[in-house]
Amino acid sequence: EEERKLRIERGLETEEDQAEEDEDKKEEEDDWEPFIPSEPSRILQGFYAKEENKFWLSMGDFDAGYLYECEFLDEEEKTKVPEEQLYEPTRAIPIHDSHDLTINSVTFSGNGQYMILGLEDGSIRIQPLLSEDVGLMGPYWSLPVHDNNYGNITHLATSYDNKHLFTVGGDGNFFSFQFMDQ
Repeated sequence: EEERKLRIERGLETEEDQAEEDEDKKEEEDDWEPFIPSEPSRILQGFYAKEENKFWLSMGDFDAGYLYECEFLDEEEKTKVPEEQLYEPTRAIPIHDSHDLTINSVTFSGNGQYMILGLEDGSIRIQPLLSEDVGLMGPYWSLPVHDNNYGNITHLATSYDNKHLFTVGGDGNFFSFQFMDQ
């Protein structure tokens, strides 16, 4: 704003130019509409949250790279929510630096301190949780394991004693890792 005033004072710009520019910006803002794909995204993984009546979803396609928190509402709670928001997620948490890759598989360490993600590019990602809330994640560690073109991770599991992590990929490989769950 101050920069514009200086340009007007110096004769580099007129007030009419400024008004036209403001009008163009306003038109652009008025014309914006969210993109909603014609085909809904696939739901790939679902798991219960620690909080009662809540769960998380991982989705593919347009909605990839996020975890979506959803909630089961009873009839009384449904009347308090606007109808257009009734079947919408309550939160969308971006998975940082995921480049909107599909999260094919999700599991947790035995002590619940780590969320382990199996991604579309064949990598595993170990995401420390800062609390029981999946939405509060700390720095992560990632390892490319399966083929990055054909090895999307289809399943993750930890051993009964939580000392091993197993991955299965679309490339036909099965890997086992020693997991130090502290």
